[in-house]
Amino acid sequence: MIRVRGPQGAALGIGAGSRPAPRSAAADGCAVVVGGNWIVRADYRSADFGTWTQPFFTTGGVGFDDRFTAHVTTRTHTATVGIAYKF
Repeated sequence: MIRVRGPQGAALGIGAGSRPAPRSAAADGCAVVVGGNWIVRADYRSADFGTWTQPFFTTGGVGFDDRFTAHVTTRTHTATVGIAYKF
């Protein structure tokens, strides 16, 4: 099973206005019956939220310049593994 979604984070269920939507998101997972009613599953998710740029102290004072710009790149990589018993 492979799911790839485009912009706006449809794969992760992120709503507009609450958090930034990822530029790209992808997920992949599998489940295997290992014996009887036991199931082992693994999942991987990745999201790229892009780069956030924020300038600080944009107006310099007299005789000094303390301008600073932060560039933050946000990406997530999540892997999960689970064991389940099916009744």
